[in-house]
Amino acid sequence: MIQIIGLGPGSSDSITIGTLEILKKSNRIFLRTSMHPCVDFIRSQGVEFQTLDFLYESSKSFEEVYEKIANLIADESFLYSEVCYAVPGNPKVAEKSVEILINICKLKNIDFKVYPAVSFLDNVFYRLNLDPIDGIQILDGANIFESIIDRRKGIIICQVYDEFIASDVKIFLNKYFNDEKQIYFLKSLGIDEDEVIEKIELMNLDKMKDIDHLTSVYVPPSKDEIDFKYDIFDLMKIISFLGGENECDFNKKQTGKDLMKYLIEEVYDLDSAIKNDNIANIIEEMGNVLVNIIFLCQLESFYDMFDFIDVTDSICKKLIYRYPHIDKNHKRFRYC
Repeated sequence: MIQIIGLGPGSSDSITIGTLEILKKSNRIFLRTSMHPCVDFIRSQGVEFQTLDFLYESSKSFEEVYEKIANLIADESFLYSEVCYAVPGNPKVAEKSVEILINICKLKNIDFKVYPAVSFLDNVFYRLNLDPIDGIQILDGANIFESIIDRRKGIIICQVYDEFIASDVKIFLNKYFNDEKQIYFLKSLGIDEDEVIEKIELMNLDKMKDIDHLTSVYVPPSKDEIDFKYDIFDLMKIISFLGGENECDFNKKQTGKDLMKYLIEEVYDLDSAIKNDNIANIIEEMGNVLVNIIFLCQLESFYDMFDFIDVTDSICKKLIYRYPHIDKNHKRFRYC
């Protein structure tokens, strides 16, 4: 039997009574890492344990570390009747090693139980006065380029371990937000003597001092165009607005065949911009082409023929069929 527990986000106050009882009763305890503020408290309670930090030093990537940890814990369960595996925070929140371990347990028919714990998210919600019902995105800083941003919701980016990840996060967010976008730098939440909550500009994220394994970032929702860059959803909403009750008389008379001549004209304009190597003009003309495509989708959706999602669905399926090496779960995509 493997008991999987969480040590909470920081101070010893966040360890549940149930977790502490399991630690005191277990004879075979593994901590994913000793780099957690509660470790000294656990030791003071007379709990003996082993840490798995050595696996970080012998591995080339975090993915490899988590695989090694999960397999080690699984192997130990065959040697001992009960094994306790403890991780920072909540074992079911942003804890890849637990996810891998659970899959191994199911595959090898190993009994396991995951116990609830306090997550770092609880501290973020409390300290920043956030209600997740309003909409929250939770992203992994270590894999930020695999994410998709919705600026209309608050964004919590966890596992911003060091300056390199912070730099990646900044570069990625710059695709959606302007340099001056106000974000929150969060460190050691819930640990009174070390806690940092600082409002900064996005451009300064990777310049912050003492970034470590307890660092996260919060990006508030953006409604002011000074903060953000418009995306495809904004464009679709604008065209939907213009194609509704606010549609002009000219547009009301258009058919799909009528729109084709305008689309062709814009394609020629784009061709000219590309040949002239005029970046600003290329961007403008690509936008004009895109507007015509989405407007055509809007027109056809009015007659229940198809819409923009049908078009994206069709081309994605075509590309996946044509290129079988594409990861259908998008784990190897880097979104532009």
